[in-house]
Amino acid sequence: MLVKPEKTGYFARMAMSILGNIRIQIESIHIRYEDHEQECKIGVGLLLSNLSILTTDSEWNVKFKSEHDNFVHKVSIHNK
Repeated sequence: MLVKPEKTGYFARMAMSILGNIRIQIESIHIRYEDHEQECKIGVGLLLSNLSILTTDSEWNVKFKSEHDNFVHKVSIHNK
């Protein structure tokens, strides 16, 4: 369900603007999965030096989302 901005209150619009423009940046991350339940034990790891999640426009250019934009586009950028 799409809520029209003119039918929402000030704080709801502010919350949607904050959530729509949130940026996440994580550095030096190690993700590991281990499975000890099987006969053959498995361990897999992933190391990333940088992981970023940014708001973009429909053409994947990083930008600030305004309340007049109908959709939120996010891009994930990661480096080994």
